[in-house]
Amino acid sequence: MDTIELTSFRVDTIIGLLDAEQRLSQPIDVEIAMDLPLEPTASTGDLTQSIDYAAVQAWFTTLAQQGKWRLLESLAMATCRLLLAPPGPGEARAQLHAVRLSIRKPTILDGAVPGVRVAREAAWCDLKERELSAGVTIGTLEKTPVQGAWRITLEPGAVFSVPPTWSLHVIGGQGTRDGRPFGYREVSARMPSQEIRAGEAGMTLLAVGAG
Repeated sequence: MDTIELTSFRVDTIIGLLDAEQRLSQPIDVEIAMDLPLEPTASTGDLTQSIDYAAVQAWFTTLAQQGKWRLLESLAMATCRLLLAPPGPGEARAQLHAVRLSIRKPTILDGAVPGVRVAREAAWCDLKERELSAGVTIGTLEKTPVQGAWRITLEPGAVFSVPPTWSLHVIGGQGTRDGRPFGYREVSARMPSQEIRAGEAGMTLLAVGAG
């Protein structure tokens, strides 16, 4: 199986169990390997038959920085589910077969670098999706007593009222946020009373915040 990789990827974020770690950001070093056939894209030049590694970098950054996770394990599982889920409305990418992920905290200990390394295949991924309202479905990427991450899919024209403790990242499609254009790769930080309305192709959103 072919692989797309992201290596030498560093993000500054709030993560950890210690009180100091929840107050001050620290770097984490990330490596992501994504298995999928690359020949269709190689022969056609069509990136929708592969996956955009710049988009993956942005999705992980939102998960890490908006989540304020206490455990690397939680962030790792959320990332695997997000990448392995079948593409949602408006997502112009291929289905991944497997993901391998490494996350390290290079500055927290003297003389050692702790981290986690996980590997998952597509058959493992179950978001336990449920309908929130007409045309709006939510799936759980990871949920802890303190925070969580979800994938929200909207059918064309569907409306989603965003909880004020959630941040959003558009990972597929176009629509509006409170009547203004809101589309692919855009991020919306926590704020009260946001209303998302999907465009004609529907939308897929990454939501991160307090559970």
